[in-house]
Amino acid sequence: QRFYDVTHGKVCLDGVDIRDLNIHWLRSQFSLANQEPILFDMTIAENIAYGKVNPSLEDIIEAATKANIHQFVISLPQVSNDMLYLFIGYVWIRKGL
Repeated sequence: QRFYDVTHGKVCLDGVDIRDLNIHWLRSQFSLANQEPILFDMTIAENIAYGKVNPSLEDIIEAATKANIHQFVISLPQVSNDMLYLFIGYVWIRKGL
């Protein structure tokens, strides 16, 4: 189900009316990157994996590697979630996001 249908005209992707597309497929094609990080009171791994259904350790490592933070994360001693907020803030500033 879509949240809203247009009242006039149509919204197209590559010339195809989005009402003709599978809504689950369509939603899987989009993502959101906020300008400020949102962190949850969880472990670093859980924050990295947030939004993925049943992530494996390999999924988490792959995501951290793609974000260029894996080596830094594994170099950290076991840290509290307070340290996670400082860490993510550091990465956020370092990446210039």
